Amino acid sequence: IMSGKMTFTYWPLHGLGATSRMALHFAGVEFADEFAKADNWFGEGTKQIAEKNSLVNLPHLTTESGEVIVQSLAILRHIGRTQKLYGKSAIEAARVDQLIDFLSELRTEYYKAVYAPKEEFAAMKKSFADVSLPYYFGGLEKFITANGTKNFAADAVTIADFAVLDLIENLETMYGDVAVALADYPKVVAFYRAFKAQPELKSYYASAAASLGHNAPGSNVSAVASL
Repeated sequence: IMSGKMTFTYWPLHGLGATSRMALHFAGVEFADEFAKADNWFGEGTKQIAEKNSLVNLPHLTTESGEVIVQSLAILRHIGRTQKLYGKSAIEAARVDQLIDFLSELRTEYYKAVYAPKEEFAAMKKSFADVSLPYYFGGLEKFITANGTKNFAADAVTIADFAVLDLIENLETMYGDVAVALADYPKVVAFYRAFKAQPELKSYYASAAASLGHNAPGSNVSAVASL
């Protein structure tokens, strides 16, 4: 387990940052949660990070040794490896990777709807419910059933579980009660309720980041006012 203090930097919203924030809190990692500001990021902030990592982007994680890691899924996987949240076997690790990649596809479909032109949002929301939810959540329901595990990839918690949790919280912004929106996927809903209530996540839900809007300005749901 890491010691010392890291810094996680992202816009003041959930977006692509919530999954890693959840995992860091769950693992009990001491870190500074830094909110980027547009007037600095598109100037001096970018220059400073580019000096340490030429792939400069948000979010980024500055490790206790000063290394800068960019790209949301690379950061999440780094947390998984260093905090023992990547399964206990090669097969469990493969399940983790499959789930993360599968859920990144679902997130893309979600963003197509929430950032659609306002006049198209109602139709996109319906299409997402009719097409994306059955495919992706039907897959998740069958996946956890077939594995026979307490959590999605293993009995122990993995980073894939935070990816599931975050995406369902995103769906709440669009459809409200997940028990209604996901009524056909009872194991997914049961996992969501039990996992969210774990004491290791209390610090996350008490943090400033947890109360932020989910999406950037211009989103049709849960948009922050500005960056």
